[in-house]
Amino acid sequence: MDNDMAIFSLRATIFELRLQVKRRALARMTESPQTDNAGAIYEATFCSAMQPDQTPLLPAANNWEHQLREALHAEAGGREFIFTKLADGSGALVVMPMNQPARSNARIVDSNGKIRCTIEIPPEYATGVGFYDAYYVGSELTAVFIMNNRDVAFVIDEQTGQVVRSYETK
Repeated sequence: MDNDMAIFSLRATIFELRLQVKRRALARMTESPQTDNAGAIYEATFCSAMQPDQTPLLPAANNWEHQLREALHAEAGGREFIFTKLADGSGALVVMPMNQPARSNARIVDSNGKIRCTIEIPPEYATGVGFYDAYYVGSELTAVFIMNNRDVAFVIDEQTGQVVRSYETK
């Protein structure tokens, strides 16, 4: 019964958030009807989702992210991990908790959950500790690696996981 109440509560919260978005979109539309297409965006994005029995609870684009995060959370044993969605939406760069020095704890995972590649640590950085962050610098996917007394940023090729270049960072 607690599970049913939790699901009901989640659906109610999502429904209320969607209503708030609708109110804001309609308010913007009445403020500047010539320049704002918020109503059309609302119609395309949210209207079909207002009927929870007929549509998925989460949009399909976010569903894989949610499922992948849940699986990674279980794999990490509840410990913190970094999840950086790829710019093309095909997957994510994931930095798992550090377990063993000089072993890669970063990988690119496709949206279907399969590991596309592991980010290999270049030999000249083999004495480092591991990756601890990932983000975009402009359009470049970057993973930050801990070395003794310094951090090194690796620019990563999103398709192959190869290190394109590296530079020291603070």
